[in-house]
Amino acid sequence: MKNMKRIIALAMVFLLLLTSACTGNQNSKADTSKAESSKAESSKADSSKADASTPSETSTPEEPTGPEPYELPIVANKVTLTMFSVLDGKASVSLSSMEENFTVQYYEELSNVHIQFFHPSSATSLTEALNTMIASGEITDIIFNIQSATDGIDALISNGVILRLNELIDKWGYYYNKVFEENPGFKASVTTYDGNIGMYSTSRLDEPTRFFESYVVRKDWLDTLKIEKPTKVDEWYDMLTAIKTGDPNGNGQADELPFVSNSNEEMGIYRLSALFGFNSSYYKQMACSIFDGKVVFASEAPGFTDFVTTMNKWYAEGLLDPETFSTDAAGWKEKVLTDRAGSFYGKMNGGIGTLLGSYDYEKGDPNFNLEPMAYPITSEGKSFDFFSQEPCDNGGAAISAKCKEVEAAVKYLDYMYSPEGQIMMDMGKEGYTYEFDSNGVAHYTDLITKAEGLSLVQAIAKYCIGGIMPRMVNDKYYWDAVMSYDQQRMVYPTVKDSTRERKCPQSLKYSQEEQSRLNTLMADIESYYKEGMQGFVTGAKPLSEVEAFRAQLKTMGLDEAVAIMQAAYDRYIAA
Repeated sequence: MKNMKRIIALAMVFLLLLTSACTGNQNSKADTSKAESSKAESSKADSSKADASTPSETSTPEEPTGPEPYELPIVANKVTLTMFSVLDGKASVSLSSMEENFTVQYYEELSNVHIQFFHPSSATSLTEALNTMIASGEITDIIFNIQSATDGIDALISNGVILRLNELIDKWGYYYNKVFEENPGFKASVTTYDGNIGMYSTSRLDEPTRFFESYVVRKDWLDTLKIEKPTKVDEWYDMLTAIKTGDPNGNGQADELPFVSNSNEEMGIYRLSALFGFNSSYYKQMACSIFDGKVVFASEAPGFTDFVTTMNKWYAEGLLDPETFSTDAAGWKEKVLTDRAGSFYGKMNGGIGTLLGSYDYEKGDPNFNLEPMAYPITSEGKSFDFFSQEPCDNGGAAISAKCKEVEAAVKYLDYMYSPEGQIMMDMGKEGYTYEFDSNGVAHYTDLITKAEGLSLVQAIAKYCIGGIMPRMVNDKYYWDAVMSYDQQRMVYPTVKDSTRERKCPQSLKYSQEEQSRLNTLMADIESYYKEGMQGFVTGAKPLSEVEAFRAQLKTMGLDEAVAIMQAAYDRYIAA
């Protein structure tokens, strides 16, 4: 009850602040460019009337030109827009709000658009925070992470919560339209079942930026044990056993944890199902894979029984961290940095880069080395990738139907897709936070690379918007500049050649009715599935109950849920 009162109190404070911010902006004057645009349109209309009254044999209909290019500032007179956005953990180390971020302030100086941020509490889930704001009716002008709201994009548009952006992008979204033209299929990916574009999508337009996760191993330990990186399931078992029994940290104690997990984004045991040719991570496409054109939930995948049986064996033998289902990001990293963890599933920057940069080489092992490992070859003779990203991310930013400065909001998001906007978001201001070398490659300055008390990614989050919200494009500038170590650059070539033939697309489209029904069914299925997985791996649930587990999932409506996903997948393939 005390917690509930506290949540309600926090929500009331949030809404009071939001009400004040949203109403302080309603009487902003239209900028000079709007007036000039209006005058030009009026003149064009008069000219059209004259042409209509005196037809010419040589006149031809005008081709639609689309949105016109524009320059900064976005508006002549400064306006304020409110924005809902998560405060990234890397930024929260040094900032209490993204309003303190240098690049946000620099963009304001250039655009004449001030952003007042509203960050949900870390104690509240993103979905809960969004739903609370939407239910209150006091909605920020720009809403990042809108895809996490319970209602889908089409429902939010039809209910008058957010704007349909199709026509607004055609009118003002010059740079987003350029992305549509240059990337076939991108527009279809951001268009909903009902034909709406409801948000400016975050994206990864350069192929290498879509591959940033992999299995990671203490390569120096493998060198000590005189073994190679594993390429098959049996070799994985041999490697983990050698780490467990070979004392690679050299302290004379059997304290090594051969494989450790991070419960954040299910970056652990759930990712090991790739060794058996399917995806078991609910965080990734609701634990679904594609087999011969059919959507298959993890429990129905051909390799499921072998997977849980193997994980159960590895857990019992101490090859998997006993805290594998509970260790958070901080706990997982601590195990790596204290020379106990032998391997894990992680990210190129937040995993390999951060750990190599945080390790105490003087007190620890001077040979400490982390390297990526390829997705292993399964018994089918193929290596499967289920975890790379598509050009269009699932995330993005919507514009509230109550926004009073719609043109400014559209252009504020749109400019981030311009070449200049992309490098500004990721790198900041030339000559201050970054410089170009003789080869035209951008590099962060010492202000960032030598920031006291901050890792590289934490310093970037303090001064720039590379890799965090509210940036739009995760691009090559950030990708190149953030790689302080050769081991980070090894990730892309290590994992890029695995087949994605079984990877369930991120951009499946559902009708409002389908989405609502799917949400209802999967809520209970997700909980039961994860409880069962944990039970089978740890031994709390006997493996003899696997078939009963499958049957119960079906009783809960799994077949109906998969049928909804299958219909969406069939539409995706036919498009």
